[in-house]
Amino acid sequence: MKFLLFCIGILAAFTQDALPPKIMSVENVNQLSEIRSKAYENAIIDDLTFQPNSNQLVVIKQEQGQTLNGNVVFLHTNTLEQLKFSNEIVPATALTFSIDGSVFATGDDQGNITGYSTDSFEQIWAFQANSDVVNDLAISPSKSYLGITYGISEIVREGKVAFQMLQLPTGKEVIPFPLDTDVYGGGVTFDKNNETVFFSTVNMADSTIIIHAWDITANRELNQYVAYGTTGHDLLFDPANTTLFNIASQGVQAKQFDSGQVIKDRILSTIQKDEFITRIAIHPTEPILAVGFFEKNPRPDGGPSNTSAGIIRLYNTETGDELLSLDVPEGAIMSLAFSPDGTLLASGGTDGTVRLWGVAG
Repeated sequence: MKFLLFCIGILAAFTQDALPPKIMSVENVNQLSEIRSKAYENAIIDDLTFQPNSNQLVVIKQEQGQTLNGNVVFLHTNTLEQLKFSNEIVPATALTFSIDGSVFATGDDQGNITGYSTDSFEQIWAFQANSDVVNDLAISPSKSYLGITYGISEIVREGKVAFQMLQLPTGKEVIPFPLDTDVYGGGVTFDKNNETVFFSTVNMADSTIIIHAWDITANRELNQYVAYGTTGHDLLFDPANTTLFNIASQGVQAKQFDSGQVIKDRILSTIQKDEFITRIAIHPTEPILAVGFFEKNPRPDGGPSNTSAGIIRLYNTETGDELLSLDVPEGAIMSLAFSPDGTLLASGGTDGTVRLWGVAG
């Protein structure tokens, strides 16, 4: 009898582990926990994203102390094992997918832009339109355009532009936005109607972030929105395409649009002492915003330098309420992404670990 109960217990545990995680919601996200992880020695997980319509997670794994480029690695979300075709070395500082997941693009520290078909992993286009570090990339919903921001706060080379929009697949320049002293490109995103591209520029001299709204058809700037801070990397729309989120010195700003005009501007996530927001991610269907932090902590031995820890906080985008806070004491959060089906949150950081978070099924 004891043996039978033991077997039933093992079977129940196995079944529970085998169940897929639930879709996250405002009601159950407080049950979020780490369900899987993969650690790389002497590495930083500089960026990551899920491939739409697949079970693959793509990361940029940067070797500590090496060049700004990392190596692009494809992982299976069920196991976090590396997929065979990702053994090819693809250097990158930024990556993105088209909305349908059929095209994958990377940019590197020399301004090289490369596009691949995800069906065959074959190169379909390649450009070098600028010589600066690629900071962020976005493919328009129609796959007709590619938005690129250049330069990072630590290194700005002799490039000519902070932002470019190129026509695909030819690489013809449609929009150039010039680089200026102390100014570099931040984040970039398209609205779902393929009518407007939004990109940010960051002025390190006065800590000003300007978000530019550019009409693609008319090829003219529609508006500018000013924020303050030195981290302008992420620009994200909510699933309804009505609210734009960006990182600022006060926290995460949320700009709600109606007919092209900002009707509401608020701060969702605030910053505590010795905290810095590094990345944000928006859930694909639920009003949930994930915010990644770098936290400075005094050394346990009282040494002169600080240690870094990570925090992930989740917020209700409709009410602004904090839903959950997750501590990652091993390293600062450098990358965040929700899976397209809304069941997983992936994080990566300075400890070289990819973590998958979910609500147990």
